Amino acid sequence: MKVSILFFGRLIDKTGKDKLEVEDFSNLNDVLNYLKTNFPALSDEVFKVAVNQNFVDENISLNSGDEIALMPPFAGG
Repeated sequence: MKVSILFFGRLIDKTGKDKLEVEDFSNLNDVLNYLKTNFPALSDEVFKVAVNQNFVDENISLNSGDEIALMPPFAGG
């Protein structure tokens, strides 16, 4: 099972990537733990998580082809 992860704003600077594909994760918490292990700079960041363009605040099951977006707080004017 493959899922895509999109990074936005300063998270691109922290990871050096704007997109990443990972395999063999069945839930969101496992993906987030993987990211924080492989990109330690993310551990100190505050960000929202969306799966398939819907914000989520809890662990959910993932399906092949899901898109996960990590977005830092945005300021508007």
